[in-house]
Amino acid sequence: MIRSLKQFLAFSAIVALGIASKMVEPGANRQKKLLSLFNIVQFDNDQCTGTGGTLGTCFTSAECMNRQGIARGSCAAGFGTCCAFQISTCGGVVTQNNTLIQNENFPTGTTTNRVCSFSISNVAGATNICQIRLDFINTALEQPNGMGLCENDMLTVTTTPATVTYPILCGDLSGQHMYIDVVRGSVGAVANVDVQTQTATGARLFNIRTSYIDCNSLSRPPQGCRQYFEGPSARIQSYNFGGLHLQNQQISYCFRQEMGRCSFTVRESTVTGAGDAFELIQGAGEMEMVITVCTISFIQFPIMPTLGQDNRCGKIFGLTAGDTIPSNVPSQRSTPFRILFQTIDMDQAMGKGFDLTVTQNPC
Repeated sequence: MIRSLKQFLAFSAIVALGIASKMVEPGANRQKKLLSLFNIVQFDNDQCTGTGGTLGTCFTSAECMNRQGIARGSCAAGFGTCCAFQISTCGGVVTQNNTLIQNENFPTGTTTNRVCSFSISNVAGATNICQIRLDFINTALEQPNGMGLCENDMLTVTTTPATVTYPILCGDLSGQHMYIDVVRGSVGAVANVDVQTQTATGARLFNIRTSYIDCNSLSRPPQGCRQYFEGPSARIQSYNFGGLHLQNQQISYCFRQEMGRCSFTVRESTVTGAGDAFELIQGAGEMEMVITVCTISFIQFPIMPTLGQDNRCGKIFGLTAGDTIPSNVPSQRSTPFRILFQTIDMDQAMGKGFDLTVTQNPC
């Protein structure tokens, strides 16, 4: 953790005069020696929560100004300033933790046709960053076509070096997140986020928080996890759930194994206003649970052997093939706790995806 020394003047004229001033002998030059009294306050540049719930980094007010940040309240018992950072200019470079990447004039949407690129650089002096988390706080792009393909608007992520292919995203991404793996010890630009808006069929907006994950962080997910959840239960959704799920997705949803928990159970979430919570189409006319022929789009995790194969697709999430009523599906006792969602590039109408609740079970 980068530490900086914060010095603040705690000065009392009465105390200073009483301690440090003295009169010299008569006839000599009289001098007043004033001893300034300093309190030295040290604090880490930790994450802080500023006004309006904005996440920032705790700096002195001078440091915040020098870094071109925005003061969002105080931190460190009032000695620091909760300093927030945001970039809304195409070509901007992220160099501070919790920086917001935004379209110009956010929260007003943009109708400009262009590709807006942002570079994410390693924090100055930090060589122990292993991941970057993107939080899509408010991000609404054009929907994919009927086959789930992002044609006009799209958000793409690349890394340097390019060791992993990340999914191309579009549609409504608000409330979702993504983890990016970076090479430990990298310096300079380690990732790029490109937002393409190529139609004028309404305003699109994006507001994305970028967070650096230390290699030694207890909240760091295993490598390869695109989404990560802590706690005994979690709710997971496919990107753009409620619209159409996207083509060419290979997403690992990972869960920290909590103490005393040895397996997990998956069920459909209760969805308000969006209809079904599970719709991964394999063929026309499916109205039931499908297991054996899930190849176009499916979720996969280690199911209990008595329940058949690990893949699940169709319009019902249930225990066995042919189920017409949703039911809870338990996993095996195996680690890591992980669910894979995969779709391929097919000239076929996609379903709207899934909204599932995952609950860890006691041993």
